Amino acid sequence: MLFFKKFNIKEFNIKEFNIKEFNLIKIKRQASQCGPSSKVDSSPLSFSRNGFTAVLLVLLAFGFGIFTLIMWQSDTIDQKADEQGDAEVQFSIGLRYYKGESVEKDDVKAAEWFRKAAEQGLAESQNKLGLVYYRGEGVPQDDVEAVKWFRRAAEQGNARAQHSLGLMYAEGQGVPEDDAKAVKWYRKAAEQGLAEAQHSLGLMYSEGEGVPQDDVEGYAWYLLWAKTDGDDFSNTMISFLEKDLTTEQKVKGQVRSLDLHRLYGAK
Repeated sequence: MLFFKKFNIKEFNIKEFNIKEFNLIKIKRQASQCGPSSKVDSSPLSFSRNGFTAVLLVLLAFGFGIFTLIMWQSDTIDQKADEQGDAEVQFSIGLRYYKGESVEKDDVKAAEWFRKAAEQGLAESQNKLGLVYYRGEGVPQDDVEAVKWFRRAAEQGNARAQHSLGLMYAEGQGVPEDDAKAVKWYRKAAEQGLAEAQHSLGLMYSEGEGVPQDDVEGYAWYLLWAKTDGDDFSNTMISFLEKDLTTEQKVKGQVRSLDLHRLYGAK
């Protein structure tokens, strides 16, 4: 199965002001001030309580006003972007809805904006649209449609889309399973310096899937992946693999990895 990270979006809540309580306070205050026998509580506690209520009202009104302004600006920006038809701007708006940045998170709107930009040929948005179809975010889950958009982006040279398309072929999702085609797309992405694809290509060589089994070539791609990614997991994997390699294989793999790094190291 494919694995993609999801954003952890914080929800933005607005408290509503209780108008009944405010009116009741107002009536009591007016009643206490009527007639010569009325008494006004001027104690510090009463002043503090009334002052706090007034400040709270102001803050609530200010917050609601800001929220309304943001929503109005958001709608205005969306309308202008739609009219201008700028693919980069459309993709940016899609990301804003997808992440919930300055607007309420809305996967449906995000997918709509990704589609607008994708249909204009923006590879980055085509890849993102393929991702939301794969996950079923804002659109019905559809592996075939995901493959369609991954392919369009991959053919334009988008490395992440190339790797995703390779994974779809390796798993047989949305397309018939085909390890040779998986290797083809992994290689294209790996040669652009994408660490995940370098790992996937190394795995295919180590397992002999889609290519002749080759421990040295697999080890070399794993070394490049570790150098590109540089995390503890990749280094642990290297240590594990080295246990099954001869000294000669390790030396050959390290020399080959230096060549790969020179050609396809992280850009």
